[in-house]
Amino acid sequence: MTNRNKTPEMTRLRKTHRLLWLIFIAAVILFAVWFFGFCRIREIDVSGISYCSAEKIINDSGIKLGSHTYAVSKGKIAEKIKGENIYVRSVTVRRTLPKKLHIIIEEYPPAFALEYDGQYFILSDRLTVLEVRDDISSSFYSGTAKLSLSGIKSLALGKQIEFEEKDDCDFYLGIIDTILSSPIGKKLSGIDLRQKFDIHILYNNIYTIVLPSWRTLDSDLSLCIKLITKLESDSYYAGVTGNIRVISDDKVSFQPTGKLGE
Repeated sequence: MTNRNKTPEMTRLRKTHRLLWLIFIAAVILFAVWFFGFCRIREIDVSGISYCSAEKIINDSGIKLGSHTYAVSKGKIAEKIKGENIYVRSVTVRRTLPKKLHIIIEEYPPAFALEYDGQYFILSDRLTVLEVRDDISSSFYSGTAKLSLSGIKSLALGKQIEFEEKDDCDFYLGIIDTILSSPIGKKLSGIDLRQKFDIHILYNNIYTIVLPSWRTLDSDLSLCIKLITKLESDSYYAGVTGNIRVISDDKVSFQPTGKLGE
């Protein structure tokens, strides 16, 4: 009697297992059809660009519409884009299944314009040459600070400036980083570093800051910022241009030179 009762039970279990296997196989087949048939790149989205064009980024990536989403290498895409676009600092590629690819760009903003041998070299904040121009009158470069350096050996597109003295690059970058990270960096109009012990900084095209040495750069900038804050809050000095000079460790002077527009 017991064996007879087990037989129908085992039959039901076999049918259930068979049904589960059929469902599993059907699911695998459906997934395979979806994955291999529908996971194709139909749309490419580019974001984070201000100086590069989306069309060029897509062309330089080498991605072909219709390619399988997982058949493209994100690392190779990033390498190709960076290799063809000097303004590109980094590239991130993300997939949105089944058909979309996102290319996220981080760019080098044009930080400085260096005049050299009758041309303007547009530089990143790491002194990499981004462009070479005959003039920078375009509004595109309106936020670019003028930069003057000495000891330049060579300038090449897409490469960091090469100096006669190898240590000069790190030396200049250290000073530039300190200035850019200070409040003065927000309204920086120019830096003249041709003399290591007579640094000139143009702030907001109004104040020429003269610092005696790079050795006391942090403390000297703090003194100048305090004075600029006072001048900007005093209506008497509104629009007055002038020279700000650090005299000692705790003393700074202001000498008016004129008014804006004169």
